[in-house]
Amino acid sequence: SYTYAGGSEIDPGLPKYIKEMAGFYDHEMEYDFVVKGGTTLERQWKEGKALEKIQTEKFDYVVLQDHSAITLRNLNSFREFAAKFNEAIKKSGAKTVMYMTWGYAGKPEMGEIVEFEYNRLGKDLGAIVVPCGLAWQIYFEKNPGAELHISDKSHPNGAGVYLNTCVFYRTLFGKIPAKKTYTSKGLGGEKAIETAKKLQLVAEEAFRGNADYGKEQRLNHNPYFQSPSADINHIIIYGQSLSTGQQTAPAISVKNYAGNLMLGDQVWSNFSNNLDTTNLIFNKLIAKPTIASHK
Repeated sequence: SYTYAGGSEIDPGLPKYIKEMAGFYDHEMEYDFVVKGGTTLERQWKEGKALEKIQTEKFDYVVLQDHSAITLRNLNSFREFAAKFNEAIKKSGAKTVMYMTWGYAGKPEMGEIVEFEYNRLGKDLGAIVVPCGLAWQIYFEKNPGAELHISDKSHPNGAGVYLNTCVFYRTLFGKIPAKKTYTSKGLGGEKAIETAKKLQLVAEEAFRGNADYGKEQRLNHNPYFQSPSADINHIIIYGQSLSTGQQTAPAISVKNYAGNLMLGDQVWSNFSNNLDTTNLIFNKLIAKPTIASHK
């Protein structure tokens, strides 16, 4: 649904505005799409419609975007099915583009996780990463209290859609010309051009800031862990998971408890403890890795 924000499933807003912006700056662009609200790359792969389009139509780029919370809830699925799509895309002669999303309102740490995982996967797959999520982080740092989300605290408002459009344009077509300023319906108001210029500058900063995402020094910034900050640091690892795959034997529990870290079909990061887990769906516990024979 992040792709069709500003439009609908039958008329997605983001590709429409990217095409409009491209035309405004004298570029031609055609697009097709397979979008479905709240879905995942795994479901899209298994349903087969997106794969069929990749295999039967001719594209220069194929954009992949997983569920907004997939990097927190099922990282294995994200990596596995992005890789499957990437292989099919390469076989078709196109290039894979990863649409980096953003954190929910009030959860800046989520945005850091999303950025890290999209960049890490982009490096592994040799894909192009469109750093929309990083652009959102930069915008909020420069404009505390500003809004890019709608009331659901997840989807983009008009300014958010415009910012994403600019980041895509910068990544796929090059630097945004300064001679004239493209605006979209979502900006509106008397200050539309002023707002557009501000958002274009943020898109440029995000693109340049993310240009080295494939380098080790960039990926060494791991948002899952706090770097040691004292002269002497005592690091304690305990329990079953805690991001590093450490496990106890025998298992310390066989049930999922809200706020605790458990083994599901992946190792949950300790970031999960910072989430409101009231409605968080944990994967079914697979206790086998933590069972030990003992007398």
